[in-house]
Amino acid sequence: MDLNINELESSNFLAVGGLLQTASDQFILLLGDRKPVFSAASANSHQVFVYSPQFWEFLQTKTDRTQGLFQVEKTVKVSRQQLLQFLENHVVKTATDLALVNNHKADFEAQFMWSQKTFKSGVLQKTVPATKYEFATQEKFNFAYQLYLSLQKTRPGYIYGLWDEAGGFLGLTPEMLAAWDGKTLSTMALAGTWSNDKKFAHVSDVDMKTREEHEFVINDIRERLGQITVGETHILTLPTLSHLKTEIHKNDLSQKDCVEALEKLHPTAALGIYPRKPEMAREFSEFPVQKERGFFGAPFGVIGSDFAQVIVGIRGLIWSEKRLNIFVGCGVTAQSDLAAEWQELETKKKAICEAFSLQIS
Repeated sequence: MDLNINELESSNFLAVGGLLQTASDQFILLLGDRKPVFSAASANSHQVFVYSPQFWEFLQTKTDRTQGLFQVEKTVKVSRQQLLQFLENHVVKTATDLALVNNHKADFEAQFMWSQKTFKSGVLQKTVPATKYEFATQEKFNFAYQLYLSLQKTRPGYIYGLWDEAGGFLGLTPEMLAAWDGKTLSTMALAGTWSNDKKFAHVSDVDMKTREEHEFVINDIRERLGQITVGETHILTLPTLSHLKTEIHKNDLSQKDCVEALEKLHPTAALGIYPRKPEMAREFSEFPVQKERGFFGAPFGVIGSDFAQVIVGIRGLIWSEKRLNIFVGCGVTAQSDLAAEWQELETKKKAICEAFSLQIS
């Protein structure tokens, strides 16, 4: 998987490709054609395969699912500097002008009110309403330039993306669904968000609504995975936002166990409803923004014979033709305030725009 720059230049990477940041200065690039894999067991054990289902796919029956698994012709490891140098030589350095068409606020409000109704009836305790900031462009979105700009900033999180000639997605997520080292599966509860305008020195200073939301996610992961080791909760501070974060581990897992754990985890209560009730999830998925979310909040990552890294696809851009969408969501409980939650979405959208230096008119 070591970089051969000639292979990268001949791979048509910027037309059909993908990437996943695995460390502060390391990335895995996905090169070449994609071949569907119908199960982890059918994958070539000597190759890395990619896990990329759409968000609501878990609601489908096993026979209807695509499994979200495929292999590419080649994967290579590169440093940030190597990737920057490649993009420096191959990217058209022109930003795409974006014009906001719709923020779908009314749909978000409808999801919020539906959620409060389910809380009042005692059916659910937490949901994650979302909205879509929809932008029009005059030309095809130049994602490669925005990737080039984002790589020049060292920020916490994981840059990820997958694209072809028709469109794709690109993001900088703070959330890891799971990492596996051949034996131990590591995941996290990352829930509870506030603007950095608020200064909390300790977890105990954080408001009760935010801490309760975070506890729902920890409980959800425990219910999904069974016996786990739960670390201490701490505050994760990002450039614009802060979150509550708790690291969680489960030992003695094979590759097959790892894939099964991924399927059980998605979506955790950080992105889904809690408690997990398929009939309520189906009803929630019928809201227009929820129905259109596609890969927003879905797992994306790579799995090998003795390692895996799968992120949660948030804080990103999704584009096709002359449209670019920014999806954002927020955890809602019975204590949530509609205006405050909308402001959280605005702050998240702003953070995404800053991370990728978007030019909005």
